[in-house]
Amino acid sequence: MGLKRWLIGVSLFALCGAGCKEGRPPPPPPSVPADTPKPPEPVAPPRAEVPVEDPDESPLAWTIYSADGKSTLKQKPAGPGKCYAVCTGPDGNEVWSATAECLGQKSDRKFFANDCVRTVVMMPAPDRAKQWRQAEVMRVYKREKLDYRVMGVAAMPDEKLIKGSKSWLKGCYGVPGEPPRYSADGAAVEYERIDGKSGRVPLVRE
Repeated sequence: MGLKRWLIGVSLFALCGAGCKEGRPPPPPPSVPADTPKPPEPVAPPRAEVPVEDPDESPLAWTIYSADGKSTLKQKPAGPGKCYAVCTGPDGNEVWSATAECLGQKSDRKFFANDCVRTVVMMPAPDRAKQWRQAEVMRVYKREKLDYRVMGVAAMPDEKLIKGSKSWLKGCYGVPGEPPRYSADGAAVEYERIDGKSGRVPLVRE
């Protein structure tokens, strides 16, 4: 009987190891530490691009042609309050160019002489924040220099008519009629007002 107990004890000791000897359960196998994922690399925010104005999209960028279709007048923005304009004559050579006050916007009606000397800019819908007599409705240039301005009351004296219309010119902003145009000989700009009267601005000396 003593031999049996001794054999059982030896067997238990072999199975449990030193932990049984101290009355403690065997320690758990060492855990293998899992790979700790690295924090993502910080991503730099996208750089804000400085917007570059496309001159073709600017209201100050435009190209027009003379009555005979042989001369070209171009304008593009050239900084705050300034534009670059160049007029090319019938022979394809530059007649004049300048960086100065802008001649006009895309929405204006623009005409110029075949020889590039005179330019007429008409504002069909001038600033309504101003009184009609103070509103600028037309500018006439000699090359790049302003020759004279035309105010509303001088273009059409009846101020009452403009209050109910989007434009003082026929053929503009939905107003029925023929819009401003070159004369048949290309020597002037012809237009009709909403009061039914017509006007003419010379492009050459008459």
